[in-house]
Amino acid sequence: MANLRHDQAEGLRRMMAKPRPRVISLLSACPTSDQHQTMTNLAATLAAFGYKVLLLNANHGDMQEALKAYGVNNVPTLLSVTQGKHPLIEAIVSSELGFSFANLMSTKNLTEAMLKPHADRLNALLEGLA
Repeated sequence: MANLRHDQAEGLRRMMAKPRPRVISLLSACPTSDQHQTMTNLAATLAAFGYKVLLLNANHGDMQEALKAYGVNNVPTLLSVTQGKHPLIEAIVSSELGFSFANLMSTKNLTEAMLKPHADRLNALLEGLA
């Protein structure tokens, strides 16, 4: 008989065992449409287990596609928060699936975000969110 404890979800079960991790970071190499579905399912599952989940979209593809896939509407980027253009409360929104969502930045802002003052403020914001 197969040992059911050694399946694909074994790693997820280990992550969810005590003590709870403070931050879980995932990097996906899936095609964009699969990324959204995979991340949505994972975030909703973790939220259902009682975790506070912030899904941070750092995909440089079409942001509107990501927003639609995650069940949220127009969301300012975290970069725009660090630039004083929007308050943080507008940039982190609750999805109807039980997790929170934020956009890191748009592709057009990537070069600007890597400049020292912007990068420092963005790093500080991300540390605070963690």
